[in-house]
Amino acid sequence: MCTVSFAPVKNGYVFTFNRDEKPERHTPHFITKEKLAHKEIYFAKDSKAGGTWFVADSLGNAAMLFNGAYKMHDKEKTYKKSRGIILLELAAAQDMLQYFKQLNLAEIEPFSILLFENHQLYRLVWDGVSKHKTMLFKEATYIFSSATLYDEETQKQRRQWLAEIMQQQKTNSEVLLHFH
Repeated sequence: MCTVSFAPVKNGYVFTFNRDEKPERHTPHFITKEKLAHKEIYFAKDSKAGGTWFVADSLGNAAMLFNGAYKMHDKEKTYKKSRGIILLELAAAQDMLQYFKQLNLAEIEPFSILLFENHQLYRLVWDGVSKHKTMLFKEATYIFSSATLYDEETQKQRRQWLAEIMQQQKTNSEVLLHFH
């Protein structure tokens, strides 16, 4: 779970996701749909852990998971639950932001989530000790990368590349897809 971007476009928003995963780990090429009491959720189900790295719902909300917090962390031998399962639990909640605030994440590996809920954009981070919530401007373009795979210098370079492309071209889904 590696690189996510968000950009406003003429008629809405575009999320783009690159999942850098080990080649032997199967990645499904289909979307799973589950009906909950208050909405439907759509996601790609990970065949190994049963979780997901992205989810969207019928209310127009979306969340994308990428590994790590702000910097590389020491990996424990075992964790209580997969981060991808945490993302599905979050998506099932009526209020995802409130659910994150109340969620006990002890013994969960650090992660970050780019959350678009109720027309607001947030970066949610669990650093292994504390939760962090940052409200982002939905009128801006963002790119975040997994801290477990990409150092701060590489992440900074990616932000610079994306900013240059956005200055040179009209922002649309094709431009973002080509960038990724």
